Amino acid sequence: MSKKYYNSKVRLSQFRTGDLVLKRALGPSIGVFGQTWEGPYQVAQSMTNGAYELEDLDNKSAQYPWNAANLKLYYR
Repeated sequence: MSKKYYNSKVRLSQFRTGDLVLKRALGPSIGVFGQTWEGPYQVAQSMTNGAYELEDLDNKSAQYPWNAANLKLYYR
């Protein structure tokens, strides 16, 4: 697969302030049925290079920014 073809098909994830997202669960998973996503979290601020500040639904800020590669949109 050529670089040009790959780059034409890749879609970057972009979230807006206020969007609800799920973040990838860190740490060891427990077997096949382990939790892979945590949330929902609200996007508090968009930073540079695809990083996002998150806060839970009680407006408590997350410890550190999360990259868009580790987030996915939450649908209600």
